[in-house]
Amino acid sequence: VVEKHEIAGLRVEVLPSKTDVTESVAYYFPDKKLLTSNALAAGTIFNLYTLRGDWYRNPMDYVEASDMALARDIEYHVDIHGQPVIGKDKVIAGIQETRDQMQIIHDQTFRAIALGMDAQGAAEMIYLPEAIRKNKETYGQVESHVKRVYNARIGWMGWDVYDINPLSKARFSNQMVDAMGGADKVLENAKASNAKKTFEGWQWSLYLTSQLLHLDNSNAEAKTLRAQAARALGQRTTSANARGFYISEALLHEGKVRFGEHAISHYQQLSRILGAVTAEKLAASPLNDNVQYLRFMVAPRLAEGKRAEFNANFTDEKVSYAIALRNGIVAITNQPNKGQTIKLSKDDWSKLILGEKRFASLHASLKAFDEAISR
Repeated sequence: VVEKHEIAGLRVEVLPSKTDVTESVAYYFPDKKLLTSNALAAGTIFNLYTLRGDWYRNPMDYVEASDMALARDIEYHVDIHGQPVIGKDKVIAGIQETRDQMQIIHDQTFRAIALGMDAQGAAEMIYLPEAIRKNKETYGQVESHVKRVYNARIGWMGWDVYDINPLSKARFSNQMVDAMGGADKVLENAKASNAKKTFEGWQWSLYLTSQLLHLDNSNAEAKTLRAQAARALGQRTTSANARGFYISEALLHEGKVRFGEHAISHYQQLSRILGAVTAEKLAASPLNDNVQYLRFMVAPRLAEGKRAEFNANFTDEKVSYAIALRNGIVAITNQPNKGQTIKLSKDDWSKLILGEKRFASLHASLKAFDEAISR
């Protein structure tokens, strides 16, 4: 729905414009023939998929937003992700370019699916005309976007039945290294691959060192070779996203990544540091978020066969939750259950989450919660 308003005597249309966020809008000022937008700028291919992870950005939402803009008489285009564009023909050409990049990625991914390809096959097949691709992958890269569209449409499964139940990473690495003649042979192969100084060589070196580090994440020679390959690829990609990951990988294996006083040896360590729950974080968070956090602390193996329930009455916030442990999950609803009703404060709950207070201290029947939680 397009909203129309008059502000300080100036007409403005508010256009729904789903781009990198679903709540995004564009503003069109008909008296000025001016469009202001978010991520409809030409010059770089829109970052349809972020390597860091995000909600799905549907390319056809982007196409729809572009078409809605193109239906207006625009002579000036100001986008928060690009340079201002002046002149009707230039504005139309620019929005059409970025719009068409999204449609071709969408349509050709669907075509690849119809041809029976998996996600990697689709990424390898899809071709964008040079006019809309060359020197325009400065942010993301087309192959990543294709895989995201593929996965969103039909999921991760391609046509290789091996992928239904693959070997664990550790077993796969162990068998592959054995098949290649052992770790020393794999290291020799990785070293030779780096020496080729080609994209294929560095890519193969990354794959080989992945297998070695799955078996022994302290393998110094593998870490050195991996850092060399990752840095070489990062220095040669046009994609800022890919470059950041490649160079960070190199720094990681060179022991140059730190977070405060912590030396980071693997990214899971960084995730644990950044994701650590503290009293300060809990105090700053809404009570509902803190209550729901309990769901993500349950370790299903520890929780197996355990059941318990209670009603938490937060007297300071005047709200209640029914909380039940069953089937390896914690279910939180507003419908009271048959368990004890426990009066709590937000601070009391924070202490439970932090492990400073045990659920069993609230009532003996809640001991199962303490046993099912992993911190």
